Amino acid sequence: MSKNRLKKYRSDEKGTTLIEVVVAVFISSIAISGLAITYVDSIRLLNTETDKMVMYNEAEAAFNVLSDAVTYAEYISTRTGLNRPSDFLFVKGLDMDGSGYAERNFYYNSSDLSFRWNDLSGDRGRFNLRLIPLFDYAQGPQDDPYITVEELTFTAIDEDEPRNPTTEGFAIIRVDMKLRSPRGDSLMVSRAVAKLNKKQ
Repeated sequence: MSKNRLKKYRSDEKGTTLIEVVVAVFISSIAISGLAITYVDSIRLLNTETDKMVMYNEAEAAFNVLSDAVTYAEYISTRTGLNRPSDFLFVKGLDMDGSGYAERNFYYNSSDLSFRWNDLSGDRGRFNLRLIPLFDYAQGPQDDPYITVEELTFTAIDEDEPRNPTTEGFAIIRVDMKLRSPRGDSLMVSRAVAKLNKKQ
């Protein structure tokens, strides 16, 4: 190959300049940053949805216990008058297995932000039982509980005074709870629990 042809061949080749490399790195970093942000947002959304699912499941378990007690109640009262929210509910009626009478107190414990109850069924008494948080998700003794109850109220919404539930219809109690996870995710849950109609 002659020298002239070699020179022409080399002059036709195009190399990568420093500016092109910098532009390529810059565009790549933007793309990688976008992927990283999407990944972090996905993880955060997954954690939030997981927290809400755990809180909802615990609320459902607590509602089941409360509903079983209220269903067979003969006497229901709160600390306040009709249509006024209270953090305490007293229920007296048949035991859940129908073996005798039981008294149950459901209340909000503000010292540890929990939903608790006392169960006086038959000859036994169980006190300060925790409904929420039902399970200890904490890793160690210094850790905060996984779920805390920020608000808990019981409101009588039936026509009659809640101290004397009607036998014509239902004694209905609305329960409103606001739960919070350690990551700051919150969930507001409401449920109406009703006494069975004694005439049915």
